[in-house]
Amino acid sequence: MLSETNFFGPGEARAAWFQNMWQEYQALLKKGYDLRGFCWFPFVNSTDFQHLLLKNPNDIDPVGIYDLDTERHERIPTQLVSLIEQIASSSPESISG
Repeated sequence: MLSETNFFGPGEARAAWFQNMWQEYQALLKKGYDLRGFCWFPFVNSTDFQHLLLKNPNDIDPVGIYDLDTERHERIPTQLVSLIEQIASSSPESISG
């Protein structure tokens, strides 16, 4: 399984990286590797991981599928949401090659 993947940056950069990793995942499947999953972590942006959690200035780490509004703490979809929805709704044949 390719797991706990993410990319630190704006939503469009995260989506581009995800798409690249998805293509790599597909290429490995075509080569016969026994891969059974692809996971992005975290679902929403995290905080303070860039400081290794050694201090708590509440700096947002832009790595989630959803951004998090800093005032109301509401989820804001990034381009990753529609990309993952598209992949998830694909038929198994189109996903595995």
